[in-house]
Amino acid sequence: MGIIGIFTLMIPYKTAAYLSIGIPFIILLISIILGIEKIFKKIFLSGVLQIISTIIVGAIGLALATIFMLFYPYDHYANNLDIPSGIALNIPKDTLQLNCNDTADFEISRDFQPGLYSYAFCYAFKEKGIVYLRAFEISHNDPLSSISLQESSTINVMPSDKILHYQNDGHFTIYEGDWGHPYAARFELWFRNDNGTEIKLTEKNYQIEGWMR
Repeated sequence: MGIIGIFTLMIPYKTAAYLSIGIPFIILLISIILGIEKIFKKIFLSGVLQIISTIIVGAIGLALATIFMLFYPYDHYANNLDIPSGIALNIPKDTLQLNCNDTADFEISRDFQPGLYSYAFCYAFKEKGIVYLRAFEISHNDPLSSISLQESSTINVMPSDKILHYQNDGHFTIYEGDWGHPYAARFELWFRNDNGTEIKLTEKNYQIEGWMR
């Protein structure tokens, strides 16, 4: 069942992935229950050996499955996505090259691996608050890495009469998809003041890849 589960992981559907992981361990649980039943029937040696061997097999299987999942590109999110034609689509550069020049704008660049990105923006704010990104797959409008993206892209901003340049420390991650499977995403730049009022500042479309974890 474990071998069947490994091959089932190659089917690009969440249900198949859950079954491939769950079924072998359900069988191991049944084996433990049957071992306990033997003990209640006073077949002590056979029952204890069955429980111990099942736990050992389960531990080995869990270790092998963990190693396999670390190296297997199991996220099939972008496999069947088509990049829509007729839309303005930016390609992330290797470095941020945004110059303000009295123009409100933002830019996204690639980091050291596909799926990891940095960003910068130019803007003048009337009040202090935070700026962060939201991202959506264009053809289905699916939110991308919604919770982690907001946390990793948040930048504190201060009031200013002139446009200032801001840039995030480190990078943010888009988890949906794998390396080598580009798709189109809409990135939205949002501002939230200290009172919790949110305003969308601007948006851009980018061709991206998900991080292969």
